[in-house]
Amino acid sequence: MNQGAERRIETRMASTERLFVQVTASAEKDLVGATFSCSALDVSAGGLRIVSEAPIPEGSKLDLWVDSTRRPGKYFLTSDVRWSEAVVNGDCFMGIELLESPTTDIDQWRLDH
Repeated sequence: MNQGAERRIETRMASTERLFVQVTASAEKDLVGATFSCSALDVSAGGLRIVSEAPIPEGSKLDLWVDSTRRPGKYFLTSDVRWSEAVVNGDCFMGIELLESPTTDIDQWRLDH
């Protein structure tokens, strides 16, 4: 993915929030159901850029539990992996787009971010 082309419409804020991701759908069937610990690099009302030790391919669907630095507890969110890029040390950077869902904390997330 060409990350040089800026397509964001929301302001991103640097972040050190910890999160867990669970793969709920993926072209790589062995990943479905897997859970990984990740770190956010930056966040906005509509998405996150995260780093993970495990590569998760573009197009995968994720459930997220994000530790909050803004309030007690965690946010529960659903998302799509929009892009995924392996880096030299074996980690993987990913762009995550948050999805609308009445069963998640998306409304509170957007208010807080």
